[in-house]
Amino acid sequence: MQPTPEDHQTAAGVDWDGRSPSPSLSGPDRHPASAPTDTQQPAPDERQVSPSFPRSDSTDVVLLSSDTVLFHLHASKLNAAAAPSAAQRTWASNTSTPILVPEPSPILALMLHTVYATRPASGASPLPTLIAAIDALIKYDIEPRRLVLPGTPIYGALQTHLPTDAYDVYVLAAHHGLEDLAVEASRQALAHPVRDISDAAAARMGATYLLRLYNLYNARKDALRKLLLQGPPFHVAAAAANGVNGFGAAPAAQNPVGCGPEGEGRLGSAWEARTCSVAWNLRVDFEPDELRRALEVDGSAFDCLECEEAYEKRVEEVVESWKNTKATI
Repeated sequence: MQPTPEDHQTAAGVDWDGRSPSPSLSGPDRHPASAPTDTQQPAPDERQVSPSFPRSDSTDVVLLSSDTVLFHLHASKLNAAAAPSAAQRTWASNTSTPILVPEPSPILALMLHTVYATRPASGASPLPTLIAAIDALIKYDIEPRRLVLPGTPIYGALQTHLPTDAYDVYVLAAHHGLEDLAVEASRQALAHPVRDISDAAAARMGATYLLRLYNLYNARKDALRKLLLQGPPFHVAAAAANGVNGFGAAPAAQNPVGCGPEGEGRLGSAWEARTCSVAWNLRVDFEPDELRRALEVDGSAFDCLECEEAYEKRVEEVVESWKNTKATI
């Protein structure tokens, strides 16, 4: 992959041995058997420098991406980002020989922005690139959960993908134990039915986060079903004392309650028709306004104003209860 002009600038005056083999992925002090020879190394005029990580007086480590972009860094910053258990893998100051890494510059740049807690100048990054960058940190003994925290630029970059890719963000967060991000993503990840979770995704997110998502899905499904089972109560005739119903007509003497069996039947049938439709296509990620629209009926379905009001009241009760139903793991 060749870096674009927007992402990089041509290097000038960068030290390069041109003959020494590059250290391996596993650390600056090791050399793989398959280290590139001098014929594999790029010529000086082919090297470029990341504009986000240029050379300065304080930089003391140089990484070279797989697409020949140089990143000038600080050994102290890299060491501070490493997990405590990886203290033996220390980055040493060395600006004469760039350390070749297998990641291309877009991924390496995001990895380093995560370490430095800085925002990429290029703006929004594709989710696959963000995922690849966070996954790659592990190879360098850097734990994403120590760096991908609320308020950091990398966390914000992942948040921008929640409206469209919440499930993929949840799988990533679960895999790395990013609790805050997993909780936030779980609300919208419910749009992905648990029955459609692949074996690979289940293994990646792990048993704990898979079970939490599964329990949330089932809890919301059961809660919605219970809400739909209880229909609107048939009203007591307000006119039993004064002899008129909601439309001013005198009720039959044999029907002192409500507007009669026919009215009660219409009320129950209207609720059953709408709730059956919702239950048949049950979605646990319903937004409250979506649920309201799914349950609403035309006022012409009722001949009684009180029946209509009872129906509308029950819809609002269901929507309000649904708003208060737990929506995250």
